[in-house]
Amino acid sequence: MKLASLVVGLALVASVLTGCQTTSSTQDETSYNVFFTPEDHIEQLLKEGNLQEANSVFRFEQEFFTPEEEVEVPADPLASVFASSTQDQSKKSVIDRLADAINGQIAPRATHANEGLLPSEDWPPYISEWKSVEAAIANAEDVIHEYDGYTVLNDDVRRPQVYAQLKTKLSSLKRAINASRDEQFYRHNLVDSPVFFAHFPIKSGLKGYLNKREEVWRSKISWLTSSQLAKVYIAYKPWLSDQLQEEMGALHFDTHLSEVSQGGSASFREIMAAVKSTREAGMPLEEIPKNKVALLEVTSRTLLEQGLIEIPVAIDVNLPFYFKQIELDDAFDGPVVKTADIVILIDVAAARAEREITSYQDVGSEFLSGTRTVQNPDYNMAQNEVNNAQMKVQQTAMHSASVNAQYCNGLGCIGKALNQVAAGIAQGSAREGLERAMANLGVTPMTLEKPVYTPYKFRRVELDVTKEATVNYYAIDRTKNSYMRDTFDAKQSRSFKIAYNLHDADKNRRSHLSESDLEEDVVKFEEEEIIVELSDILDQKVDKSAIFRDLPQLVKIREDILKDKNTALVASKKQQFDVRPDKDDPRFDKVVVVYHPGGGIGTGFFVQDDVVLTNYHVIEGSQFVEMKLFSGQKTFGKVIGKDIRMDLALIKSQAREKPVAFFEGNSLPLGKSVDAIGHPEGLEFSITRGIISSMREIESSYMSGGKKIRFIQTDAAINPGNSGGPLFLGDRVIGVNTQKLTATELEGLGFSIHYSEVLEFLRKNNIHVGS
Repeated sequence: MKLASLVVGLALVASVLTGCQTTSSTQDETSYNVFFTPEDHIEQLLKEGNLQEANSVFRFEQEFFTPEEEVEVPADPLASVFASSTQDQSKKSVIDRLADAINGQIAPRATHANEGLLPSEDWPPYISEWKSVEAAIANAEDVIHEYDGYTVLNDDVRRPQVYAQLKTKLSSLKRAINASRDEQFYRHNLVDSPVFFAHFPIKSGLKGYLNKREEVWRSKISWLTSSQLAKVYIAYKPWLSDQLQEEMGALHFDTHLSEVSQGGSASFREIMAAVKSTREAGMPLEEIPKNKVALLEVTSRTLLEQGLIEIPVAIDVNLPFYFKQIELDDAFDGPVVKTADIVILIDVAAARAEREITSYQDVGSEFLSGTRTVQNPDYNMAQNEVNNAQMKVQQTAMHSASVNAQYCNGLGCIGKALNQVAAGIAQGSAREGLERAMANLGVTPMTLEKPVYTPYKFRRVELDVTKEATVNYYAIDRTKNSYMRDTFDAKQSRSFKIAYNLHDADKNRRSHLSESDLEEDVVKFEEEEIIVELSDILDQKVDKSAIFRDLPQLVKIREDILKDKNTALVASKKQQFDVRPDKDDPRFDKVVVVYHPGGGIGTGFFVQDDVVLTNYHVIEGSQFVEMKLFSGQKTFGKVIGKDIRMDLALIKSQAREKPVAFFEGNSLPLGKSVDAIGHPEGLEFSITRGIISSMREIESSYMSGGKKIRFIQTDAAINPGNSGGPLFLGDRVIGVNTQKLTATELEGLGFSIHYSEVLEFLRKNNIHVGS
């Protein structure tokens, strides 16, 4: 029994020793028990001089150090040992010593901070000392914050007297400073003294301080010069509201203008100088006070409508002027213009975009052109696996038959039975292997489609796009009765790298495109408007180089503007080039483009005012076709007649046009010049010239044998797209150009259906033509 009790007691002691555990506030976990308490831990940290960690232990273990109202004396003598280690007197002793150590560490800095604080009755000193006052306040607040950071000093009994003195003196000084803020600001010199808000010792409440004291601010800046206003604005901008900033901009402009004009009427140059000065000071200027400036854009509508101004030009009115787009005829009649002191007219004379290739290189690559069928090596392997599995099935079957055929007697039959079981298992395993091999063979394709890549080259081009605009502008200064005209050139450039003829199926298309711009990017830049800032236009003439002349009659100014417009119009038209038929050559009006619904293109011409003749192969397989006249008019037609052997067809047209005249006579002049009109390779309304080379009779392209067809041989260029078009000798048609007979590599060998064959075809279809 004694042994058992001893064991129980030792177990109880062990449970107490291991059960009293807690986690300290430090990074590492600390286990507490009756032999190592939080008190012992703080004692250890005090010896090490680690006061912050000792304070952390106290903060997290305050319950341990709280005096108990009643201590229960345990009956067990062993428990009394534990109780003896938790006496209140020892707890207070170690905490007091910790507080003393902390006070001793902070006290010198607290005394120094207290001595550094300005007594409240000595505020305010000179502004040059405000920064040192601010630093002393910050130092005192840091010391108080450090005191407040120690939990062990939260008890007023443990806080030193210097803490209370420092806190009281700091609070008194801050009250004195805040109480004097309005008076100090009212008396402050904004120009010659340091920035008030940057030096005032207490920053709290300064943001937005002027929002409720706007009149005070206005009174302080109202007497400043323009240069002083600029200086004050830069210094005090962080504390100014948007409204006060705008007011300062207007005041600066007005003050600067008064300074340069000496209070009289300001000229255009003086107004621009004042605007420029205000902008350079960084001040906003939404509108010009007192002076009225009207800006009118009078760009020629003719230039715009005729596309002679290739790209739009936007005038960024970044100056505080009244702005309006207006017709020149109305430019001087509006009430705003009539009452304005300064009138500025802006006229965009030209705007164009040009590309320049700076370099190019041909890049080799490959594109997916198709696939080819190849043997699948996995199929052969799968087939071999099936063959091997079949052989194994056969082998196991033969082995099983051999085992079954063995003779046995007595105990030997047991061995045979075991061999039969093993053979059966081997035979079943072989069959399963065959099934797996057959299944694998069934899902393995015999062939594979391998991609085929064809080498080719695309071209990577580096180019520069330049956009230029020419702007004429005119300034009418009524205050000085003067007038000025000048020109401003704007220019924008950008470089691009384009991949041309990049195949859609290029194996590395994405990579190539990642290194290139798109043609769409270039077009977008070319078509984007040029933005011209009004300040850039006018600033160049603000200096003395601007030449003002005496103001003439407004009619004379209008004439000058019209003269400049006409000059720009003539210059632009000189850059416009086109081709058009001679006014005495009506042949083009009689020719049409014939669009096959399947995507092909051919030529036709009017043989009656509402009937078009063409080749049969141009309209083959279609009853209705779309057509386009030389004027650009689109129309539709219905196929009303055809002769497949002759390769001729007739189309009833919705649109009407004067028909052609056919050649008369039985003999063509060999060697005479002839003209073919058509649309080779889609190049609409092209004309080529040759001579009459000969006359031939050739079998029809659609049938062999039978009567041959009469053709005119010519060396005039006839290509796909010319089919069905007229061959003219002068103003008379002598044949219908036939693409079917031009499919040859020989040059200068074209054929047209002889007019006699054409006239016979028309007669059979009741189409009567005149000479």
